[in-house]
Amino acid sequence: MSTQFSKMLVQPQPQEFQFLNEKMIVDFVNGISVAQDLNTTIKKRSSHGNRFMDAISGKGHLRQAHFNEHVLTGLQACEGWLKTLSGDIHLHSAAIERISSSLSKTQQHLVKVTNVVIDIREQVNILNQQTKILMQDVQGLKISDKAKTQLELVFSSWQAGDLQKYSALEKCYIALDNLYWGNFSQALSLPNRDDFMKILKNKLVSQLKDDLGVQPNQIILREDWMQIQQPQPAQQELLEYMGDWSLKQPKIISNAFLATQWATLDEQELNKPEIKHIPFHIADIHTVTERMINEFFKVRKDG
Repeated sequence: MSTQFSKMLVQPQPQEFQFLNEKMIVDFVNGISVAQDLNTTIKKRSSHGNRFMDAISGKGHLRQAHFNEHVLTGLQACEGWLKTLSGDIHLHSAAIERISSSLSKTQQHLVKVTNVVIDIREQVNILNQQTKILMQDVQGLKISDKAKTQLELVFSSWQAGDLQKYSALEKCYIALDNLYWGNFSQALSLPNRDDFMKILKNKLVSQLKDDLGVQPNQIILREDWMQIQQPQPAQQELLEYMGDWSLKQPKIISNAFLATQWATLDEQELNKPEIKHIPFHIADIHTVTERMINEFFKVRKDG
């Protein structure tokens, strides 16, 4: 292993072989056992006479130096390459997974190899830690991709008219409920949680604006939020079941309560103090959107 290996890692690669570096790194980690040849030669010359002659001639030190240089150069090149991946993990996830698996085997092997200096073990440990960090980033990207895909599917379904039999408030509830139980909810544990929440709010505001035909800051009556062209008893019963968690705190979770329970209440229930004074008489799109998102991903999560 010479410095040519590390030089090739930083040189521009041909466009048609854009993953050449990955193959080089994987081949190096998988083939690190080649260094055993040098180590085998050292062990064969372990007799007193051979060790004395090697010490006098300097050959023993030279063999050990070649062994150390072979492994250290490759590990340092791997370390430098891994650092450059942080901005472009997506394109290299397959290689990272292979390297992570290979490094685990390499660590076990190095424990058994004699005359390995501490520096080599430390380099392997550093490299392994960097790989684990990158694997975590790859996992985060996978979660993000799934969340974005679900977000697009939910709102494309809404735009396509799949929720046309529901009121505007019910559509909002159904969309958020799907996201709550799906991959989108997992993405809210990522550091960029606020970005996902901002995208969600923007999509809700835009879709509700189109459905209601008003500006986002325009006041809308409760009757308009709850208006349904063709009420379906079976659908109302399903919504009632989906939103039964709002029964615990109808004043705090007022949007979810109105979306799922309001249509099923009789006259006596509507006159109950905790129901009659629900703080939702008139509201604009921004207000409803913010409050319902909070009900799902803050109040419901904590409750």
